[in-house]
Amino acid sequence: MDTTMSRHLFLLELWLESLVFQTKKSKSPLNYPLCARVRFLECPEFSIEQGDPGTVITSGRIELKFAGGRSVLFAMDPVDLLGKMERQPLVVSFFSGKETDIRPNVVVRSSVPLANDLWGTVVESLTCSTLPISKTVSGSYPLISNRTEVKLGEMSLYARLVCFRESIVTEFDLNSGVQTYIAPEEQG
Repeated sequence: MDTTMSRHLFLLELWLESLVFQTKKSKSPLNYPLCARVRFLECPEFSIEQGDPGTVITSGRIELKFAGGRSVLFAMDPVDLLGKMERQPLVVSFFSGKETDIRPNVVVRSSVPLANDLWGTVVESLTCSTLPISKTVSGSYPLISNRTEVKLGEMSLYARLVCFRESIVTEFDLNSGVQTYIAPEEQG
């Protein structure tokens, strides 16, 4: 049995808007430039570079503009995706330095549960005869210190999950090798 035909093609888009810290100091707890490393299920870990840095300091509050995003294309069985999204949140780690640094200094991290907000797209990919409407998640999520495990602030994030099902014909290179996805009516 060809198991690749039960896998659907998904696109996860992420946009990291800002990091907000409640502090009595007038200095940012992170140094520029910032970079984020993202772990999502079985996808290879990927980085998002800070787009347009800027700092807004008000009384007891420091907001660091991140303004960076990235998309990841992956193939997975929709039923497996639902189960894995419930057990494994999206993990974003922020560090000072560049993506190419050998040992980045991770300062804060955040876990974003995606299952409750994005499950509709995955379920529709199993039940609808057309491409499902993409679902989005946006909001603020706690930033936890990597050293002390204490909440230091919040991260503003936007995520969208798009499902292309098996309805497009394409080949692309994954860690497991080249995969082909063919529309069901084109299968011989």
